[in-house]
Amino acid sequence: MESALKVNSSPAAEKILVVDDDPTALLFASSTIGKAGYTVYKAATGNEALSHIKQHQPDLVLLDVMLPDINGLEICRTIKKDKLLKHIFVLLFSALQTDSQDKALGLETGADGYLVKPVHQRELIAQIQAMLRLKRAEEKVSRQKNWYETVLNSLQEVVVCVDSDLNLIWGNKSAMDSINTPLKSAMGQKCYDLWGCRNEFLNDCPVVRSMKSGQIEHGLVKADDGTTWDTRAYPVRNEQGHVINMLEVAMDVTQNIETRRALEQNEELLQEVTSRMPGAVIQYMVNNHQKGHLAYVSQGIYN
Repeated sequence: MESALKVNSSPAAEKILVVDDDPTALLFASSTIGKAGYTVYKAATGNEALSHIKQHQPDLVLLDVMLPDINGLEICRTIKKDKLLKHIFVLLFSALQTDSQDKALGLETGADGYLVKPVHQRELIAQIQAMLRLKRAEEKVSRQKNWYETVLNSLQEVVVCVDSDLNLIWGNKSAMDSINTPLKSAMGQKCYDLWGCRNEFLNDCPVVRSMKSGQIEHGLVKADDGTTWDTRAYPVRNEQGHVINMLEVAMDVTQNIETRRALEQNEELLQEVTSRMPGAVIQYMVNNHQKGHLAYVSQGIYN
């Protein structure tokens, strides 16, 4: 039996706290879990359990509901409300409160599972294995999410994700800085309201076009305040291939457009002035100390 329970290849990697005021039950659970290869901590009271939780940060707490000082449900609430502890999985363990209402109440407090005493060794270890697999999967997803958010938040471009109704789901730091609004306050609002692009939304928005075509769309979007956004819209599909969200990447090109427009106006003015001059005006363009090339010749050269 012992060899069958040795399922954890890295005993020191995962820690489990067993909390039970019944000495026999505490010994049974801690011994079974220890033989399976996990690092085990034991507590007979709620206060002792909280002390172990803060000190050792276990991966999972096997928590008896009925304790002499603090109810197990209250301990579970304490764990799940604490930002530093809420990642800990809680498996409630009880023989007295076992009907469906009690189980529902336990899960509503934030518990990740509910076991009824007495439990066989194999079932206990199987439950723990399943919960720790889920915990590892959640942690992997969380790490990937944090990595992607770090990368996206480092970009100067505005990057936002909206749902099919154009409600904001997420935005990077540049996006939120551009409207001076925290992400939590902006989530759920229409993107065209947040960036003041309602008129453009009604006319020719790349995001709306992409949602309809299912293809990547590109275009310039002019906001009500005069800001011009060079915008690319990318459809996000589910496993069935249906477009469910939109990813929008935009860059403020207002200054670029204004600069280009000013240069064009200056060039037009220069040509207008030189065309009236009696002499000839010749303009050469020189790049990186290379040989210049003829860019402009005034009308006067032909007179």
